[in-house]
Formats: sequence, C-alpha cells, structure tokens
Amino acid sequence: MSSRPLVYLSLAALWFGAVVPELFAQSSSINVDVTLKAGSAPAGFVEIAGVEAGEFDPAFLQPKNFLPDQRHPFLNPLAGTYRNIYAPSVTETPTGYRFFYGAWDGLPHPPKDRIYAGTTDFEFLSVQDRKSIVLPGTFGHVCNVNALRFDDGSYRMFGTVEFTANPHKNRPAFFSSDTTGTNWNGTIGEPYTAKAADFITISGYTNDLGGDKFPASDINGINVMVHEDGVYRLYFADFQDAPNAGGAGFKVYRATSENGKNYTYDGVALNQGNSLANDVKKFRRNGVDSYLMGIHFNGWGVWQSLSTNGASFPTSSLLFTNLNTADRYIVAMGWVVRGKENEEGRKLLGILYGAGATASLDQNRIFARWVQKRTVFVADDGTRHTNNLAYGPNRGLVQFPTTNLYSGYLEVYNETGTTLLGKSLPFTTRNGQRLEIKIIPLDIVAQRSTGTDANGALLAGGVVDPHFQLIQSADPSYPGPNAVVVEPLPSQFGPNGPNSKWIAPRMNATNSPGIYIYRTTLPILGVDPRIVTLEGRFLYDNILTNITVNGVSNRFANVTALTTWRTLTITNGLKEGTNVIDIMIRNGGTTIANRTGLRVELTAYAPAATSFTAPTVTSNPQNFSGKHGTNILLTTAAIGSLPFDFQWEHNGTPLAGETNSALAITDAQPAQSGDYRARIKNAGGEVYTTTALIQIAPPTPPAFQNYSINSGQFGFSVSGDSGDRYILETSTNLVQWLFVRNLTNVNGTISVAEPVEADGNHYYRLQIAP
Repeated sequence: MSSRPLVYLSLAALWFGAVVPELFAQSSSINVDVTLKAGSAPAGFVEIAGVEAGEFDPAFLQPKNFLPDQRHPFLNPLAGTYRNIYAPSVTETPTGYRFFYGAWDGLPHPPKDRIYAGTTDFEFLSVQDRKSIVLPGTFGHVCNVNALRFDDGSYRMFGTVEFTANPHKNRPAFFSSDTTGTNWNGTIGEPYTAKAADFITISGYTNDLGGDKFPASDINGINVMVHEDGVYRLYFADFQDAPNAGGAGFKVYRATSENGKNYTYDGVALNQGNSLANDVKKFRRNGVDSYLMGIHFNGWGVWQSLSTNGASFPTSSLLFTNLNTADRYIVAMGWVVRGKENEEGRKLLGILYGAGATASLDQNRIFARWVQKRTVFVADDGTRHTNNLAYGPNRGLVQFPTTNLYSGYLEVYNETGTTLLGKSLPFTTRNGQRLEIKIIPLDIVAQRSTGTDANGALLAGGVVDPHFQLIQSADPSYPGPNAVVVEPLPSQFGPNGPNSKWIAPRMNATNSPGIYIYRTTLPILGVDPRIVTLEGRFLYDNILTNITVNGVSNRFANVTALTTWRTLTITNGLKEGTNVIDIMIRNGGTTIANRTGLRVELTAYAPAATSFTAPTVTSNPQNFSGKHGTNILLTTAAIGSLPFDFQWEHNGTPLAGETNSALAITDAQPAQSGDYRARIKNAGGEVYTTTALIQIAPPTPPAFQNYSINSGQFGFSVSGDSGDRYILETSTNLVQWLFVRNLTNVNGTISVAEPVEADGNHYYRLQIAP
C-alpha cells in the first residue's frame, strides 16, 4: 500500500501561500470521500453513513428536514399482554444515550404505568438492557418522563404521578440519582418506588383572583425540565385549563427552582390553546441562546416553538405530520440532541415520539425522525436519488428502483437541502451496499497569476510574464511569445493587485483586432487528477471566448469583463503530468486597433490523499488447478474510498483491458498457467491481492488402440482426456489428408469404425480440435 502526495506544481511557474479569493466556490470541487464499508444495508436500500446533523440552526425546523426512520416503529414493546410505550426522553452519555420511556412494556397483569430505561449507542441501532426503574407503588401510575444527565453522571428526572384517582389528579414528581445513575432519591438500586415526598411544589401559581391554583391542579404528562445558570426550569400545563374541565384551553406555564422540588411560578410561557409541551432544549449559537419547545395535541402532528429567552414562546408552527396509520395519534415526544445545554455547537439530531393507531391512546409505540445532511446520487442517466428515509441519526437510506448497478456521483447538501457542500468522484453502487461519506477540507496546492514572479511578487510594468506565453497573436508586429505586464493601466481596465496584474502583447499601446491565445502549463504529479479542481477568475478585454485544458474545451460566456471578475471551475481534461491551459481572447472591432489584455488568478485544490481510505482487500482470488479448456473466473473485492481502479496481472505483467473486479479466463490453455493478482487503487493509495496460482494441465495426446477388421469395418479406439474434441483425417500417401469427421471424447475412450477401402492402404490421424 502506498500513499499519494498532494499536487505539486513547478516552483518556477507557481507561487504559494496566497489567500483563496472569496468568489471561488469550493463546493463545486471534488471534496466528498465515499467509502465502501463491510456489511449489508437494510434490504432494498443503499446506506449512507456520515450524514448526522451539524450545529443547531433554526432553518432546520421545517417539515421536509425531519426524515422518518425506516424502522416504523423505531421501538416496539416487549412481549406480553399489555403493550403500550410512549413518553421517550433520551440523555447523552459517554458511550451513547440512556433511553427513558414510560407505560406498559409487555406487562402480564392489568397495568399501572411505570418508568423504564435502556441504553443505545450513538447510532441508535437498538435499545438494550430495558428495565423498570421507577414503579408507581400505591399511586395510580408514574409516567411521562423527562430526564437530564449532569456531567458527574448523576440524573435529574420528572415523572407524572397520579396521586388521586377520583377526582383524577396528577402531579410532577422529582427524582434525583447519585453518580451511579441508578440510586434514586437516596435509595439503593432500581427499581425505585415513587413516594409522596417526591412531589414538587409550586408557589405563586394563582388565579385571576389571587387564589392558589396549585392544590387543585392536574399536571398530567406536561412536566419538562431545563437546567441553566444553576437553576431548574419547569414547563407545565394544567388540565384545569382543558375545555372539558371548563377551561379556555391549555397554556404552557414556567416555574423556577434552585433545588428541583420547590418552584416559584414565573408566568405563561406559551399562550396557545391546547398546547401540550413535552420537551424543551436549549441551544447556544454564536453567543445567542435559543429554546426549542416540542408540542403535540394527541393528534396527527408535532409542532415547535422557538424562543430567545425561554420565558416567552411565540405561536407554534407545524414540524411534521404522521407518516401513516401506525403513528396516527401522537401522544408524546422528546428531542434528541448532542452536546451540552449551555455550550456552543449543540446539535439537534432528531425527535422520538410516542404514537399509535387508535384514538384510545393505549396501543402506542415509539417512532423516530432524524435531521440529516441530504445526499443526492446523480446517476449517469440524469436521475437523482436522495435519502428520504433514515436509520438512526447518522445513516441515510437511498432506494434504487432495481437491483442493477448504478453509476454516477454523490452530491452532499446541508440539512435543509439548499446549500451544496461538495460532490464525490464517480462510482458504482447498488441496493444492499453500506457507504460512508466524509467531507474533506481542500488544500490549496498552488496558485498561478498573471504579472507575478516565482514567489508571487508583483512584476513591474513592461516585464515579460514568466508564466504565460502568447502562442497566437492577431497583431503581426507583436506575434509573441512574450506577454508583458501592463502598467500604468488604461482607464477602462480594473486596477492591478494585490495578487495579479494585467498582461498584453504590448504595454500602453493598442493591438490589432482578432484572436489572442495565452498559454500556461500546470504540472499534476503523484495524485489522481480526478480529485484536482482548478478554480479561475478572469478580467479581459474584449471577450474571453474559450479556455481549453489539454485540448478539452471549457467554453466561457461571451461577456466583456474589464472590472468585474468572471469565475470558472475547471474540472474537465485534467491529467497526471503536464497540463496545458490555453486562454482565448478576442479583441473587438474589425480593422481599427484598440486595447486588449488579460488578467488571471488560478488556484488548484486537492483533498489530501491521507483524507481518503486506502483499499483493504476483503476477498482474494483463489488458486486453481485443472485441465485445458476450462473456464476460470478470478474475483476480488475491497472496502475503502470509492471508486476503485482494478488492474489484473499475469506473472507480474499487466493484462490489457482487464480492469474490473473479476477476471474471466475462457478455454484456459497451459500457456495461461502462472501467478495472477490484482492491483486495487483509489485516491488514498493502492494494494495488491494475494497471488493465485493457476495450473492448467496440457492435453494428453490421443492414442490409437485395439485395432480390428470385422465385417468390412476397420475398428479402433482412441484414448485421451475426457472432454477433448478431435478431428479425424485420412490419407493414402501421408501427404494429402482428408477430413473424415469430428469426435468428442466423453468418457476417456472413443470407439471408432470406418469402412475398409479397396483402393490400397489408408492411414488415419487425429488432431486436437481448437
């Protein structure tokens, strides 16, 4: 395996270290590494990992950006008579997430809601170690969990506890663990049984007449915890506000506590009828805090409201609707985030929500939606295939209509699908493959500009440009090849500097109308030219008509550019070795001489070869020993950055045209015996397979046996290799031979009978048929 260096360009013609002009659009460069991974994707899909959402951005909060998890539901209840789970709340841990939820996870007896917890990794591939952690004891139920994990490994958690059944009243209970995460409210081990001492209090929660509302409150399922600046925030709703209880509709209130149990009422946080808030997460972006509230109405959707202070939330907007009948009634939700609550860079990965198919709300499962970068596979036929489903936060699923191989390249967009982040080299894929993408930072490997010396310093007026030659001139008085720096400039030209200057056939004078072609060269050494992008920006007088790279046209718009830069991304025609770049300028007019000139700034980009994953062979060609005429198929496979270039070798010599992952040897002959191996190469390096020894036995010469003459027939047998084909010929003089017939040796011996001829001696011979 060998690594590849970056593009190296001749110091005589290039200078290093300049700042990339902001006008250059690096997203058009090849900067996405696509790696083929071991294993299989879910049936019928290509899996693309590496698409997890980046830092939270309010622009994510659009319905199209929340992709359904292919596992629908994401989490089913365990086996049992009573199966109803919802109210998910997950907290990040050093190894993944602790997954809290509530209700009846496969209970064998008439249920009372309880709180469960399990664990999952960062990929949310499965939920393990599911168990009850809080039991209702003598109370009606304990559910609707909302949990936080502190840096020391301890937890704080709200759960709704039904403390009276008639009338039906619920109250948040506060649970706090030590650093084990399993010892709650001063006890040892799980499950913990809820107690009256766990209930919270809220002071100052009064009605319009100043009466205390808290004793009669029914806070059922809407108890959300945020911890910031050393205090706890409680967001809650009171079923006294429900229309069926004579209220005007649900509101979301906020209260604050220093210890998590005793709260002081702050006021209304969201004044919107029938708003059932299930989670609030805080994000900090560029020093500005945002508070994201998730809302449901026990119906077909999830809403969100985004606040800048956490005390007052605007009217909510729809985040997404149910996918189908399985999640028709959404009864609870919880955000999935990564990163700390009070630090920059926190991510919104997605949402978990409890939902079911029935209005009775007692047959729920847990479903998931994820925010992901969008990938689009652009096939060679122009069709575009995107990740419309997810498999956890970091894996998108793309479905192709058939099981065929698809050739194309991958475009990667931001989470809203609006900003192109980059694209990959062309590769082939099919349903069932697992891919992983990585956006690679681009290195500026070299820059070349008109009017500069080998160190990038600006040249004085009249000096011959060392980088650009005039290979065609319409002015017979100035035929080239020299092009000189123009300074001082005519009034119509944009000013020189700081990184380049104008050049022309002559300084401070006019030139004949017609075509002028400037040439420069660009060495690309030791790197796959497919990952090199050349960005250019140009000023010119009058019209730039074409740019060719090694004769491949990159036609330019026919627009004059005297003061406003025109940009072009050049990817076509680059090769390993010396690249010849020709820039064609047409000086306007018909017969009257006028000013002409060119100003160019070129920047070559390439991802570092070490950013790609070199091939790893996963399947080697196998030895073979057999007889001549056999058909042999040698195969290999690898994982690593796509695409792979294959080259088969026979005894160390490359086989012309054998550049696929399989080598077919048809009708093998002894001369084809020997050592076979494949070189597998990509942008990250190369590797060879192990050597397969192919041994082809030469044919056994056929032999005549058992001669006889009987009843006018000359009989004999032929022995040889089974499967061989022969040509039987006859002669009377051993010089001229006549075809008799074709023979096939089926079992190793052939019996033959020919008529006895009366015209003298007859001889027979056999040839092995080709």
